[in-house]
Amino acid sequence: MHRKAQKKHPPVASPSVTLSEAAALRGVSLSTLRRWDFAGKFEARRHPMNRYRLYRRADILKVRTQIEQGAVGTTPDQAQTSRQS
Repeated sequence: MHRKAQKKHPPVASPSVTLSEAAALRGVSLSTLRRWDFAGKFEARRHPMNRYRLYRRADILKVRTQIEQGAVGTTPDQAQTSRQS
């Protein structure tokens, strides 16, 4: 009945993040992300069981990089447009 000690593995970064994690990574409020989702500016997927908003980590980091490169205070669509100009 002795259990073998199991190695603890470091947590793996999930490809999806919750609303609060996305807001923290993005540097905006929860309300802002909800508003952008409602307006179709920054879409969230929905968890199939609880319908919580889920964002792709890669999308959040991509937009954060765009903002850090000079499009501060813009929506994701505006940041993309300003980078293309």
